[in-house]
Amino acid sequence: MKIQQIVVGPLQTNCYLVWGEGSREGTIIDPGADAEKIARAVTQSGVTPMMVVNTHAHYDHIGANPALKRLYPGLQFAVGALDAASVSDPMENLGYGLGFPEEIPPPDLELEDGDTVGAGECFFRVINTPGHTKGAISLVSGGEAKRALFCGDLIFEDGVGRTDLPGGDAGRLRESIDHVLSSYPDDTVLYPGHGPSITIGERKKLQ
Repeated sequence: MKIQQIVVGPLQTNCYLVWGEGSREGTIIDPGADAEKIARAVTQSGVTPMMVVNTHAHYDHIGANPALKRLYPGLQFAVGALDAASVSDPMENLGYGLGFPEEIPPPDLELEDGDTVGAGECFFRVINTPGHTKGAISLVSGGEAKRALFCGDLIFEDGVGRTDLPGGDAGRLRESIDHVLSSYPDDTVLYPGHGPSITIGERKKLQ
């Protein structure tokens, strides 16, 4: 599995392009802005994007969805089921507050805990990890020697996701973090929505 991190937008959101070398079909995770920058990375990698997965429905993680759909008409968009209604609501997705009131099209797929999502050779199991938003999800790979876990704004190298925004819940965020940190091996790499990656073992030491 190949992972390319692309930092986008004014909030420095981590967008990830993930693919396997065999099929070259890929998944884009959290394209929050800068669709042309993401498209350049796609072209340079030789990947055909098939799927966009948003870990949650905040604008800085979904803002490039419309432009990517125009660039790649066959793309499917997926988000956690409980965040699906927020995708197209600029008040709920914070687009209005950030000065980006453009309406985002609704997702093609609404994901539930335990679902499998992805493209080509790289598929992920969906984990419900609410707290930052009510429908936030994480994505964990399987089958590799070292797992990758894309956790959105659940947890960062040196902090945790905000809970003072629509749909936030500090208690549920803590439960989600505890679940992730206790359920996967210490060498699992956490790929957050902002900032550098870190292993679960490294993050536990900072708890």
